[in-house]
Amino acid sequence: MQCPAHNLVNLWLSLPEAKREELFAETAAAAQLAEVAPRTMRTWIDAGQVECFRVGKSYRIYLPSLRDYLNERASCWSADGEYPRKKPWFL
Repeated sequence: MQCPAHNLVNLWLSLPEAKREELFAETAAAAQLAEVAPRTMRTWIDAGQVECFRVGKSYRIYLPSLRDYLNERASCWSADGEYPRKKPWFL
């Protein structure tokens, strides 16, 4: 079984450069898109919340994964955005 990062590298290598820019972003660019600090993005990476692979000292974040994570986090908040909504115990 291959690790997810290996699959992302294969995807990255199979794409033309223009498509790579649509699906992957460096840490700082992904943080800017998510409107969080780069440190927060690295925390999410370390926690395995977003899919990425490492290139030297930086990461390439898979943007569909980031979008899914942000949508999941948004669904945990109440409609007024004030209080976290608890997930049912069976989820």
